[in-house]
Amino acid sequence: MSTRTVWLIVIGAVIFVVGGLGLLIYFSRGLFSDTMQVFQEGAAFGRGKEGTACVDEAVQRYDPQRDILQQTTDSMFVVACLGSSHPSADVCASVPQTSLLNQGPVRAWAETECRDRGLEGQGCSLIFTQVAGYCRTQR
Repeated sequence: MSTRTVWLIVIGAVIFVVGGLGLLIYFSRGLFSDTMQVFQEGAAFGRGKEGTACVDEAVQRYDPQRDILQQTTDSMFVVACLGSSHPSADVCASVPQTSLLNQGPVRAWAETECRDRGLEGQGCSLIFTQVAGYCRTQR
C-alpha cells in the first residue's frame, strides 16, 4: 500500500469521526434543551398539587406516535412534577417493592397501569417506571 493511500485512509477516517461528532453535538443540544423544557414544565405543574395530579397529567400528555427518544424526554415531566408536588401516599400505594437487581415487578406493574388506562407502548411504561423510581426514594 502506498503512502498516498494510507494518507487518504487516515484523512477519510478523521473526516468521518469529526463529522460524526459534529452530528452528535448538534442533535444532543436539541435533546438537552427539550428535556430541560419538559422538566421545567413538570416542576411548574407540580407546585401546589398532589402527586396523583402529576401522574394523571403525564399520562394525558403521553403520545404513542412519538419516537422512544422523545417519549423518554417526555417522561421527565413526571419526574420533575413529583419532585415539586406535595407528597402523596396514593402515588406509591400500588407500586411494588423492588431492587436495582430485580426490576421485573416494576415492569409488570407499569404495563398493568398502562393497560388499565387503555394505553400501551414503552413510553407509557416508562412514565410508570419513573413513578416507581420516585417511590423508591420516598420509602
